[in-house]
Amino acid sequence: MNCVICDHNISENQKLIVKEMMIGTREEFEYYQCGNCGALQIKSIPQNISRYYENYYTAKKDYIHINQLKKLIWLIRRNLALTKLYPIIQFLSYNSILHWTHISKINQNSTILDVGCGNGDVLFEFSKHGFENLFGIDPNLKTSSLPDIYLEESDLLSYNTKLKFDLIMFNHSYEHIYEHHKTLKKALELLSNNGTIIIRMPVINKAFEIYKENWVQIDAPRHFIIHSIKSMNILCENNEVEVYNYFFDSTAFQFLGSEQFKAGISSYAPNSYKVDLNQSQFSSVDIKAFEIKARKLNKEGLGDQATFFIRRIT
Repeated sequence: MNCVICDHNISENQKLIVKEMMIGTREEFEYYQCGNCGALQIKSIPQNISRYYENYYTAKKDYIHINQLKKLIWLIRRNLALTKLYPIIQFLSYNSILHWTHISKINQNSTILDVGCGNGDVLFEFSKHGFENLFGIDPNLKTSSLPDIYLEESDLLSYNTKLKFDLIMFNHSYEHIYEHHKTLKKALELLSNNGTIIIRMPVINKAFEIYKENWVQIDAPRHFIIHSIKSMNILCENNEVEVYNYFFDSTAFQFLGSEQFKAGISSYAPNSYKVDLNQSQFSSVDIKAFEIKARKLNKEGLGDQATFFIRRIT
């Protein structure tokens, strides 16, 4: 087989057998890591892939009403994020939405599309901060509507709209897509002239080196392609765009989930930390140590997930 990112020939000795461990079926799937660009990719997508998304992040969710005082405070913070005062705001109270706003330089009138929006969590966070032109698509959509947010059941390649977007987000959805080149091209067709594409996803890094087939972020078979930094740059270069900013934002999950998988414990097993921390193999001290380790790896550029900001080359 050839790498779907760089077209390099992938040999049989670069194969990994990865078990489905989130639900806990323990079915085995073949993944291959490209020796040229480092991208990890599934050999073949299961025909019944939809069954692996039951009760996934698309599950319908009720959203609480935000009181006017809190919303006013968020509006002020959002506006300050576009000024020279942002480093102070970031230091006092870090918020990912404000950070993305600051880097991409969007404002309340910017049009925003969330690809693979799940239950609309991220768009709702934008709405809380006063953003108004919010759109989301997801092929497994369960939430039919949210206040002031337009949702549609669709994948990006099938999405039919005349709108141009100032910000297009793939918030941990790009790894669920197999056609990475076609998808990026379609996103560029929908992007405004000075717009930004955000791709937030797992990356091949230290955690993969440690855990290999037990690395929790492989999430077989739901994750089709997981990039390395090198393969991400190759993808962008081949599509005449550039990564103009990126940072690592991995968490303790890379260790908690991977250690459980290594021990044969699925994500929703009775003794999983996600289900019952007291029955799990981890103490509060363990979790704190993993959190510290994750922050250290992020600073060293070795975290297992990253957020990439992409724009056309000018």
